[in-house]
Parts: sequence; structure tokens; C-alpha cells
Amino acid sequence: MVKENFKFSYFLTFFFIPLFIAASTSEVPVPNWPSFTGINQEANFIKRLDHFIGIPYRDDGVINIYGKFATWNDLSHTFNTPGLNCSGFVLSSSRFVFMKNFDPAFMKRDRLNDSYKGAPLGKDWDFGWDLIMNIAEDYHPLVLLPEGKKEIPKEANGLNLRGFDIHDKRSWGKIFPMIHLDNFYLATLSKKGNKGYIIMHHHTFCLLKDQKGAVWVYSSSKKNPNRGVAKIEIFPHMQGLELFLDQFQDEDEKILIIETKPFLRE
Repeated sequence: MVKENFKFSYFLTFFFIPLFIAASTSEVPVPNWPSFTGINQEANFIKRLDHFIGIPYRDDGVINIYGKFATWNDLSHTFNTPGLNCSGFVLSSSRFVFMKNFDPAFMKRDRLNDSYKGAPLGKDWDFGWDLIMNIAEDYHPLVLLPEGKKEIPKEANGLNLRGFDIHDKRSWGKIFPMIHLDNFYLATLSKKGNKGYIIMHHHTFCLLKDQKGAVWVYSSSKKNPNRGVAKIEIFPHMQGLELFLDQFQDEDEKILIIETKPFLRE
């Protein structure tokens, strides 16, 4: 049973008939949905990402460069109701951290030309790895590993850079002190594949530290209690970490965490 001092936030978005919202930042359009009102006036990353909580999970769901709910496969196919998959949430929320209107078509690019249709390791086997690397590349990215922070090796790929065992509590204990308030952390989960895949990067999410020192995971998942975007406190209350880890029980599950510095750009 989860104790009362563990916090899990998964309230539902208010589903009203949306009115036209013309508000936007200088670069990032605000989605036409009530929960996003005021997002670009928030003072910190936690408050900005909280505007996404309750958005339902939608297979292949993302927000396009015009602020419309769409799909990764067809960015012109838009919806009047909200919905994001895990990678769609990571990209869409990152816009309001870096205040840059990331183009999904460019952010999903195959960095190493190793996951095209017919590729030896399979199509899109490292989609999540490519995505977080593409977002992070201009913002002084570092890899968080139990042995310390490291620069991303030039020879890195989705096979040889997968992070650490997600269920290793000792490793988490070393990672938490490395997470800092003003940085933004992108993560991909990978596991042993099936149906011909050797490895599959199958889930992405974000991590943030708040002003009280708590570490939060933000993700969009069917496994979240609200079947959508939620946040869970994984430190210092370890019950939250346990609940988060319980979602992932596949063989050889590893997590790769990339630190970025939104206020510094190369």
C-alpha cells in the first residue's frame, strides 16, 4: 500500500469545448485547450509541465508546430481534442522548457541512419533514443550514470549507450544527487526486443527537481492511473519510485538519462 506522504498527481484535464486561443510565446504556439492557458507565463519548469497533466494518452499523438494535436505519422492530421503518446509529450513539453518550437519532423530524424525501414536492427528501434538526443544536442547534454556525469561519446548509439538497470536502487541513490533544480532531464527506456528486434527503446519521459528538492517524473502512459500525462514523485519518498518501477517488468530494462541546460545553448 502506498503511504500518504507519497505524492502522485494525475488529475483530469477539464474537458470543455475549446475556444479559440490566440495566445503564444514569441516562438511557441500555445495549444488550443483550456489547461494550457497561462503556460507561457509560468515562472518555472514544474509549473509549465503541470499544464500537461491529465492530457489523455493517444497512440502516435504529438503537437505539431502550429500548436495543434496531431500524429507523428501525419502532422497535418489534427484533432479537436487533446492526446499525446510518451514521445509526443516529451517533445511538446520540451518546447515550454527551452522556449523553442521544435519541429516533430526534424526531432524524430534518424541520427545515425540505423533505424530506417529494412534496417538490420529494425525500423524505429531507437526512436526514443534519437528523440532525446535530437532535443538535447544544443543544450550541453551530459549522460547521468551511477559513476558520474559524462559527455556523450562520439561513438554512442542506442545499443552501446543505454544507461543503467532501472531496478537498481543503489544506482538511483547515486543519480538523485546529480539532478539539479535549473536543469531539465530527458530519459529513454530500452529493453530486450521481440519480433526480430534486438533492443527496443520503447518509452520516453522527463525528470525535474522542485525547489524543495523533490524529484518528479513526468510521462504520458496507458499505465498511469489516469491513462495519460501524470507526474510522480520518486525522491525522497521511495514509495513513489517503487510505484514507478512497477510499471516496467520486462527483461534487460535500462534507463538512459540526459541532462540539459535550458539557459545555456551552444
